Amino acid sequence: MLRVARKDEAADAEGKYQPYHDFGENLATLPPHRILAINRGEREGVLKAEVEANHAAFVTTLQRRYAKAAGWLGDEVRAAVADGYKRLLAPAIERDLRGELTERAEAHALTIFAAN
Repeated sequence: MLRVARKDEAADAEGKYQPYHDFGENLATLPPHRILAINRGEREGVLKAEVEANHAAFVTTLQRRYAKAAGWLGDEVRAAVADGYKRLLAPAIERDLRGELTERAEAHALTIFAAN
């Protein structure tokens, strides 16, 4: 799910992005025009968008798979897995998802402009 909110109260004084001040929609159902509008709002510093996921479930699954040791060693590996997911993996996944959404939306916009 893509969760969008207004960056701060002073942003968007004219209400241009009002429909997106508190917005959430499944990534699979987001239409291309909405993706482009949200991206434009982020570039203008009005909106903040992030991919919402169950991060705790992902961390638990990774820890079960890679941190099977017991004792202090297992604790260290579990902590490393959690830290690596939070700092490296989750942001990379979000960048990739947002990049794919943007590419799909831009391709769709080009076909619409070409048809017109």
